[in-house]
Amino acid sequence: MKKLLLVICFISIWAIGEVRAQDPQFSQFYAAPMYLNPGFTGTASQHRFNLIHRIQWPSLPKAFTTTGLSYDYNMRRLNSGFGLMFLHDKAGTGGMTRSNIGGFYTYKIQLERGWVISPGLQFSYTQGNLDFSKLTLPDQLEFNDSGVPITSDPDARRVQGTSFFDFATGLLVYNKLAWAGVSVYHLNEPNQSFTESEDRLPAKYSAHGGVRIPLYNGPQERDRISSIA
Repeated sequence: MKKLLLVICFISIWAIGEVRAQDPQFSQFYAAPMYLNPGFTGTASQHRFNLIHRIQWPSLPKAFTTTGLSYDYNMRRLNSGFGLMFLHDKAGTGGMTRSNIGGFYTYKIQLERGWVISPGLQFSYTQGNLDFSKLTLPDQLEFNDSGVPITSDPDARRVQGTSFFDFATGLLVYNKLAWAGVSVYHLNEPNQSFTESEDRLPAKYSAHGGVRIPLYNGPQERDRISSIA
């Protein structure tokens, strides 16, 4: 087990050498565990629902808002976890929106001393839109009869919606008191361009871990013990 944890740490250090992907981020990331790592799917005792909402820079005229809703289930007789997640993100004055729905699967490998290895997969579909009428480019000095600014930028005239399939994978190692994991998103580097050009979404790497510290270690047995994670 120590060797496996060392391998995970090495992969984590290598992965953070370059960071380019720009996905929505949550400060309370453990409130959306499957968004952090597909390996978290089915790690609860049975059913689990999660709802998370973020408003970034609310003082700006058009704040960045992200909402995530997920459900996962631990099917013990198959040593598997199944999950579903919906994510909606709206960013900026141009009203750029992205809606994503994804399915998750993990297989639980039981080890000694209560340790579990949980490799996971995610398959998702994303649809994005951009409202060109809300954008103002540097050369837009005139307006048409509908009040939409006129521009000579050829790329602006090709703005349209975008959609793509996406894949991710992750590995989680955990027991009742500790966990560590790595994940890789956008394995296929899908084209996210809103025009006819190519704009590949770079792969995103994540490494995380934690421990749970019980707040009671006395002689009396208790059904529930508070802890800090």
